[in-house]
Amino acid sequence: MISKTQHDIAIRFGSLVGTMRVRVWSPSGDAPVLFCLPGFIGHIGSEYGFIAEHLARNGYRVVVPDLIGRGESTYFGQKEVYSPRNMMYALHAVFSAFPGRPRFLLGTSWGGIMAIMYVQAFREKFDGLILNDIPATSSGANLEFRDHLIEMCNAEFDSLDEAGRWGHALLDRTLGPLPASLDAAFFGDNYVRQEGSRYRFKIDPVIADVIRDNSGARFDLTDNILGMNGPVAMLYGVDSWHRDPATIEMLRNSGRDITVFDSLAGKHPPLLATRDQHMIVQGFLDYATNRAKVAP
Repeated sequence: MISKTQHDIAIRFGSLVGTMRVRVWSPSGDAPVLFCLPGFIGHIGSEYGFIAEHLARNGYRVVVPDLIGRGESTYFGQKEVYSPRNMMYALHAVFSAFPGRPRFLLGTSWGGIMAIMYVQAFREKFDGLILNDIPATSSGANLEFRDHLIEMCNAEFDSLDEAGRWGHALLDRTLGPLPASLDAAFFGDNYVRQEGSRYRFKIDPVIADVIRDNSGARFDLTDNILGMNGPVAMLYGVDSWHRDPATIEMLRNSGRDITVFDSLAGKHPPLLATRDQHMIVQGFLDYATNRAKVAP
């Protein structure tokens, strides 16, 4: 039997106090813990519910936070609050609230970058890392997609239905094709909030400024990935602009415990809402927990 619960984790940045909403899918008894971090805009958070149901049925506890400024977590209204340092402290509060072993991290896009930064900053031991369509280097930036994210931060609508249809059409065009389970009604129910007589997406509008401020950042995470302790899985959509064949080939041939799945359906990122993608993630977790043996 699966239990589904929600928790509000208290966080504090100086004099500012807020909460992070966390959703948990748990099987009965003790279980390995998988923390799932959404992408920058936060739009992947509710989609994790599909894979969380599957993994909980197969013996894993899945913990999915709404990152600060997104979903049901606190909107601080100040772009300075949404710094990488504050994100590290917020994640530490979440990870500390759910002890257990083994422990795994799954991060989508920017969430994967945050996962790498967290492991590096806190030197916390995780038993495996899943990086879902992360840009290993800044050369894979997509300015059109950046502009779409900014558009979502600022958009407002007259009705819930209009907002759901608009959001679905935008992401189907940029990320799609979306699975049938992620229809316009799903987007309205999960990603839209009412603000007075208007409807907006569940994201602090000042995050648009954060996106603009960081759009020119340069980075190369390949050494960080190679330096991870424990097994690493990297997932890429076959048409993703983050899919760099040269980098993927180097990681595959590095001699490290890194497995790359780079032919998943879709663009950026794979939404982990289909059965074949569920089985890929479960297979990696089963391998990392020694539930499944790999022939030499």
